[in-house]
Amino acid sequence: MEKKNSLFRCGEFAKLCGTTKETLFHYDEIGILKPRMVKENGYRYYAAEQFFDFDLIRVLQQAGTSLKEIKQYFTNEAQSYGEENHFLSILKDKQKELKRYKQRIEQMQRMVSNMIDVTEYAINEPYLQPRIIHCPQEYLITIKVKPENEENMTYLAEILSDHFAYCEKHASIRKFPLGSIILQEDLKKGYYEDRYYFSQTQKPMKSNRLFIKPAGWYAVQLHKGGDGVFLSAYENLLSYLNKNNWQVAGNAYVRDLLGYLTFDEEEKFVMEIAVQVEKRQ
Repeated sequence: MEKKNSLFRCGEFAKLCGTTKETLFHYDEIGILKPRMVKENGYRYYAAEQFFDFDLIRVLQQAGTSLKEIKQYFTNEAQSYGEENHFLSILKDKQKELKRYKQRIEQMQRMVSNMIDVTEYAINEPYLQPRIIHCPQEYLITIKVKPENEENMTYLAEILSDHFAYCEKHASIRKFPLGSIILQEDLKKGYYEDRYYFSQTQKPMKSNRLFIKPAGWYAVQLHKGGDGVFLSAYENLLSYLNKNNWQVAGNAYVRDLLGYLTFDEEEKFVMEIAVQVEKRQ
């Protein structure tokens, strides 16, 4: 490799560093790695020891440090704090940032895994075939719904935006699937409007939005068609209960398994009804 006065031409130095001339041009432009010498013809020359500066830049980038932060590291102001302490401070900040990023990735992995499980369940489970199962206690984060405003899309968008923003602050909350609660007293009156929307959380938390779904026996059924066919689906569930000597003993929990995230047409939505029940005496 040709040297001139112990300096490397830009292309030679780029090859030495395993990068491109364009990258070196950019680093020069933003002031984090300037050539040791620029001749009148515009040719840039780098000193061999600048390889270690480039390697430091690469290491900091791999640790998640932005070019802006790296530039600050190379400034006189940064050097005034002592190179060792400043470098250590950068690494500790990156460690905290990567920990937060790892937690975020783990949260995203849990959400995707949950979405896969729910979607497979919605695809493979038969519709309008009730069954009685014993369910564990669940913790739900809720937001109240004014039934008279449920057809108002602006109102729905506002309360769901509030609900999702609350969920975002708590990593243990599963935003998917979104569910709703129909209270037992409304079921008895033949009133099937949602009183709450909910998302499940994996553990209890101090919150005025916490709603505990009790452990117990539930009649569970999937149906296709969204809210538009809820009444007929629920009547099918009641018919099953009557034939098998069960009765409603609690609230109904309705989950959107395949909803607006999957389809545009409501007739393709898949929903699950789970109603707390007990055996007739």
